[in-house]
Amino acid sequence: MGCPSLTQLLLRQPGRDIEVQWGAPRAGEDRQYPVDVQVLALDRPTLLRDLSEVFARERLAVTGVQSQVLKGQALMTFTVQTPDTARLGKVLQCVTEVKGVRTARRR
Repeated sequence: MGCPSLTQLLLRQPGRDIEVQWGAPRAGEDRQYPVDVQVLALDRPTLLRDLSEVFARERLAVTGVQSQVLKGQALMTFTVQTPDTARLGKVLQCVTEVKGVRTARRR
């Protein structure tokens, strides 16, 4: 599990532990889940374009963007559609390789 709080809770109340799983997609259905990705980077003129290109190349739809710049630092939040966390991890790695990006993480 890895979470000390959860471990303690389950020791006190073992009945609260239930097994769950995501429903399997129907044939031909491609499930996508919205996730917010927060990027901190040095601001520059083509930053938004470069980040958008990563999402497009990795075939993740961007459904929302918020951006603010303060003292040369850009803080951007992208809402993207992803099929699973493994795919998201790969995309976050690609985002960190964009020039000037300091951090990219799930929000």
